[in-house]
Amino acid sequence: MSSAFDKANPRRDHKERSQLVSRKKYGLLEKHKDYVLRARNYHAKKQHLDHLKEKARSKNQDEFYFAMEKNQTNDKGVHITSRNSVLDPELVQLLKSQDANYIQTQITINKNKIDRLKQSLAVNTQIDSSVNLNAEPVKKKQKTRTRSGKPIIDLNPTPKHSIFVDSDVKFASFDPSEHFDTPAPLLARKYNRVKNE
Repeated sequence: MSSAFDKANPRRDHKERSQLVSRKKYGLLEKHKDYVLRARNYHAKKQHLDHLKEKARSKNQDEFYFAMEKNQTNDKGVHITSRNSVLDPELVQLLKSQDANYIQTQITINKNKIDRLKQSLAVNTQIDSSVNLNAEPVKKKQKTRTRSGKPIIDLNPTPKHSIFVDSDVKFASFDPSEHFDTPAPLLARKYNRVKNE
C-alpha cells in the first residue's frame, strides 16, 4: 500500500543540460565533447583563482615598491587607473611651446653645423686652387731594402685603387687622370676630387 502512495507523490524533476544554440543541429542534449570543454574551462578558471588566493595568502606584508606610492585604490582595494585623463589647456600650451623651442634649437644647431662644413669646404677649395694643376705628380724614391739586404716592411701601407683592363695595349696606354676625370696633382686625394671642366 505504501508503495502506491510513493508512486503517487510528485517526484523530483530529472534535469538534463540542454545543447548549446550553436550546436542545436546535433540534438537536444549536451554531448560529451561539449561537457569536456565546459569542465576544462571551469577547472582552468578555478585553478587560476586558487593560485591567486595562494599568492595573496603568502604575500610578504613588508614588501614595498615605489610604484605603490603613486597607485590609488578604491574602498574595495581595486586599483584605479587614470587612463584617458584630459590635460589642462594651459599644460597643453606649455608642452607645445616646449616642443616648438626644442625644434627651433635643433634647427639652429644644424644650421651652425652646415655653416662650419661650408667654411671648411671653402678652405679646402682655396688650398686646392693654390696647387698647380699642370704640374706632374712628384714620385718619391722608396727604399725596398735596408743596408743589410733585408726587405723593409711598411707598417702604414698606402691604400691602392685597383683598376682592371682587358689587354696589355690598354694597360700601356692607361692614363689615371683621364680615367678619373681629374687633374694629375689631385689623384692622391681620396675625397672631393675636382673634375676637369
